[in-house]
Amino acid sequence: MKLGRRELLAMAAAVPSSFARAEMPADLDASGLQAVLDSARSPGVAAAVIVRDLRWQGAAGFANLETRRAMSATTPVYIGSVSKPLTAALALLLAEEGRLSADSRLVDLLPGWSFGAEGDAMALRHLLTHTAGLPREGHPYWFTGVFPQAGDLRRIASAGLQSAPGAEWQYSNLGYALIGQTLMRAGRGTYAELLRSRLRAPLGLANTGVGQPADLARAYTAPGRRTGRGGQDFAGHGARVGERFERVYHGAQAMTPAFGVHSTARDLGTFLSALLADAAAEARSPLRAINASMFTVQHPFDDGGGWTFGLRATSDAHGAYLRHNGWFAAYRSHVQLRPDRGTAIAVVANADDSQPEAIGAALFEVVRGLT
Repeated sequence: MKLGRRELLAMAAAVPSSFARAEMPADLDASGLQAVLDSARSPGVAAAVIVRDLRWQGAAGFANLETRRAMSATTPVYIGSVSKPLTAALALLLAEEGRLSADSRLVDLLPGWSFGAEGDAMALRHLLTHTAGLPREGHPYWFTGVFPQAGDLRRIASAGLQSAPGAEWQYSNLGYALIGQTLMRAGRGTYAELLRSRLRAPLGLANTGVGQPADLARAYTAPGRRTGRGGQDFAGHGARVGERFERVYHGAQAMTPAFGVHSTARDLGTFLSALLADAAAEARSPLRAINASMFTVQHPFDDGGGWTFGLRATSDAHGAYLRHNGWFAAYRSHVQLRPDRGTAIAVVANADDSQPEAIGAALFEVVRGLT
């Protein structure tokens, strides 16, 4: 049975959240967390929860409906736009190495590229905060299934900006794809190599990378869902499985830094934990130099939130927090960080009607007494 956000929160509220710290094992293992996943699978979901020095990970449902392969916290999925915080972290790490800076202009980072009449003022910080004036996509790949190469990005970017850099906020996948191009030039390697050397190896992210791993979870559409904007069919539909269709794209090409990385709930939890470690002054981590930039609003909104370098700052009844959601083919994901509480949550799922953000909220309801 698939529950909505209201039902998930109600169920979580019924689970005792006043666990005494001394009563918890070294690895957080609350039955209430697993109950949230058991009630939310559609068809598979996995999560990692970090509460300071306590950790929990779990899964429910299936990574493959035909073979009945179980979903696990180490099952790779495409994480969609949750790729963006990883890309932002790479940019900030290269900045710490002096290879670029947030204020570096794109015309300097990508010599020979043209960004239109106002493009000379566009800096890396504008791309990181979605304020460069670039369009969201600039390419119909969701309907063709054909993703741009670097040459295509160069042509799309040359069409010019929709607004002056810094003037307006406009979420842009194209912007993060361009960040990927700057990273490869500054870091002297492919995006996959930079991801491996700066994040995967130092943090031990065993199942995070670029490409299509052999044990990738299958992803499934909601029953009857095929069409997108304007009545057009989304690309990537495969075989029918019951009421659903398999749906997957085979590589995002130059858009990978924006939404094409694969990872697992466990790896995302490890990444978030590495960011939190220094924020809580509990440990040193390879990300010790960049967490302030990822936790600080760089472009504020009128509602008190805004965008950091890589994350959306927002708030709920429990205070301010940082988040990002992802969606690629029928894979969906959600991460949230609450640095003041030392808490982080990562959720991944393999159906386009799953609700990872609602699941994340329900998981936080279970553990918030610990914080």
